Amino acid sequence: MRFRFLLLVCASSLSIACSDRDASKSLSEAELFMPEHPDSALAVLDRLSPDCFSPRNKARYSLLSSMALDKNYIDITDDSLIINAVNYYAKQDGCKERMLSLYYHGLVLKNAKAYTKAMLELEKAERLAEQRQDSYQLGLIHRNKADIYNACNNIPAAVSSLQEAVDCFASYDKKEYYAYAKLSLAIALLNNKQFQEALQCIQEARNDSDSENYQHQCDLVEADILTELGSDNERALHLFKSLPAATLGNMDWAYGAILHERRGDHHLADIWLDAAYGLCSDAADSATIHYMESHIRIMRGDVEEALRLQSRATSVQDSLTRVILQESLNSAQKEYYKHEADLHREATNRLRITLLSSILTAILLILFLSALLIINKQRKDQFIKEMMAENAIRGDNSPNAALVGALFTERFEHLNQLTDIYFKGTSEKQKEDAFSQYKRDLNAFGHDKHLFDSLEEQLNQFCGDIMKKLKEQVPSIKGEKRKIIALFFAQVPYKTIMLIFNKNSVESLRMMRSRFRKEIESADAPDKDLFLSMLSVKNTAAGKHFEE
Repeated sequence: MRFRFLLLVCASSLSIACSDRDASKSLSEAELFMPEHPDSALAVLDRLSPDCFSPRNKARYSLLSSMALDKNYIDITDDSLIINAVNYYAKQDGCKERMLSLYYHGLVLKNAKAYTKAMLELEKAERLAEQRQDSYQLGLIHRNKADIYNACNNIPAAVSSLQEAVDCFASYDKKEYYAYAKLSLAIALLNNKQFQEALQCIQEARNDSDSENYQHQCDLVEADILTELGSDNERALHLFKSLPAATLGNMDWAYGAILHERRGDHHLADIWLDAAYGLCSDAADSATIHYMESHIRIMRGDVEEALRLQSRATSVQDSLTRVILQESLNSAQKEYYKHEADLHREATNRLRITLLSSILTAILLILFLSALLIINKQRKDQFIKEMMAENAIRGDNSPNAALVGALFTERFEHLNQLTDIYFKGTSEKQKEDAFSQYKRDLNAFGHDKHLFDSLEEQLNQFCGDIMKKLKEQVPSIKGEKRKIIALFFAQVPYKTIMLIFNKNSVESLRMMRSRFRKEIESADAPDKDLFLSMLSVKNTAAGKHFEE
């Protein structure tokens, strides 16, 4: 009887070993198909049942399946598959599989709109890719980071990431990656209103691929840029009309409407504008088209409707930015409380063991706990650093402060429209009305106490009570000075500050910033370094960067 049992065990073990060898063979086959034929790789993986795999093959299956899904343009939002690979390869710091598991985990989190967590995983993958000098993987990482920055409305950071992606792909054999990264960079420059740079970039990008689809996309981007520049309306309109209608997005139809309006063809402008609205999928899309329609209304002399559209669009964008900011904060808080609960459970378990141990064990345990507390403190410090990374995704600037500043600055967008009306107005009455409205609105903003109270409240909420600390530690900064320094902290463009406080030049603001620094340096303020670091953040005026 015992012999039969042993024989059965041996047969079962041999069967499992053979099954795992077959799994390894199939996984190697899928990996071989992956670069050129990802659809075939996915078909091989779909035939496998990983439940009886060894831990190594389970991790390999999870990674290859996530890779195949991504390469077949199948976006998933559930990380239960890739997390097996992340956990298995977590201790294999230098291996390629750990870098790839973190990268694909970041993609899944990006698809789920968990942007903070996604960015943290991509940052980890980036460090490993840099160690391996893997320029191809670094290019993919930077391209996906740019997608996240775009989703969070941080366009300058998206431009920077795409430039890094272009640099990484420049040395890669498959030039289509370089071509499409260059195309994406041109779009980002367009969105960042760097029109001349965008035009130069798209003209260079045309030579990077002969694909018909690629050339169509280049035509669209060039037409959009030329419309913004207003330098060659006929070529821009020709490019739009020469493309299949199915390739045009809502922005392209809106740009075409502006071009028709410039030619005086109001009927066609309305038709193209209707097509643009018809392709809008959400409130954010509609808000963008509202902004573009307002330009058409200004050209028709309908200033009242233009301002109404501007107001509606600004309201939507203001709400969306607040949602992004609040979701980021909620995510950070949730992770912090979860981490605290884990630490509490660990402390409870250690206490239970201590009470049941002998005196000798208790002495040894005290020594062990002391070491463990140090480790826990290091873990907590690391966690706090990661939380700081969540609030400042990457770089020297604070994204929370930038978002607060963006919320504030959007309220002044229609003032720029009024100045356009004044300088482009066709009649003296139109100019006079625009100028009167401009003065009334500007005066209202400068004396709106609630406006600046709201700005300070948001800076305190999302930037560590910075204004509250400034009031307590540097009481000499008050009144108008306090309003201006709040605008500096929030990275509000110099152009906007000049509008609000009727300053004559950027230089006067730079001098004021310098005086603030000296005043803070001379104060006995515990948070002096925080205030000075916030003052050192770059500010924007007329498209140029000034750094103190």
